[in-house]
Amino acid sequence: MGFGLLFFGYLVAFLLYLNPYAALTRLIGYAIIFAALTKLRRHNRWFAYTQVSAVPLLALALGAVSVDFASRIMGDAAPAALQNVQGYMETLMTLLLLVFHVCLLMAIYTIAVDTALPALARSARRNIVLIAAYAVLHGIWSLPVQLGDSYTVTLSLMLFVLQLIWTVADLFLIFRCYMWICLEGDEDMEQKPSHFAWINRMREKLEKHNRKAADEAAAYAEQRQRAHKGGAKKKNKHKK
Repeated sequence: MGFGLLFFGYLVAFLLYLNPYAALTRLIGYAIIFAALTKLRRHNRWFAYTQVSAVPLLALALGAVSVDFASRIMGDAAPAALQNVQGYMETLMTLLLLVFHVCLLMAIYTIAVDTALPALARSARRNIVLIAAYAVLHGIWSLPVQLGDSYTVTLSLMLFVLQLIWTVADLFLIFRCYMWICLEGDEDMEQKPSHFAWINRMREKLEKHNRKAADEAAAYAEQRQRAHKGGAKKKNKHKK
């Protein structure tokens, strides 16, 4: 359906980019995400919005790769204007990423509601709140005022931790979509094992967790039904 490819692209773009060639890695990740959204946009209009928001990200990522390679070639002779361009591009990319993630999470939320998966819908709403909190903190951090070194360091650390939290949360959410959301007519098909052992182990743990949650919900519903019947019998006796 596209969630597997989206998971891999998201992993590359937002976690594996922490390397000396971050700009190139992010460009590759965005390209994979764009390809995944081409498949997903047929099933939900929010995925189409997400793909549209990914277009400027791809353009900026390509520009970042060009600037990065130019900086590497020039070395110490690179003009200061080149560094300023990198700073402006990073700021613009941060804003575009917030739009991209809100569109992506709205897509997951709506498709989870349509497929009667309330747990996934709740997780998508929670992640939107995390991104909103990040946006507020980033806005405070970007204010043209002197907050003091201690406050600046604290805000920077909070931004890093919050971004890491919602990135991992989004990655896990996409993986759950890959596991539980399928095309119409494929609901009863047996899921093929992954080539990666850790993904198979994670699937088994999630399946056990979901079976346990379903059993507990069924037991609770049965208990409520019995209590309701018992209360109805007592009322009937009282009337007699």
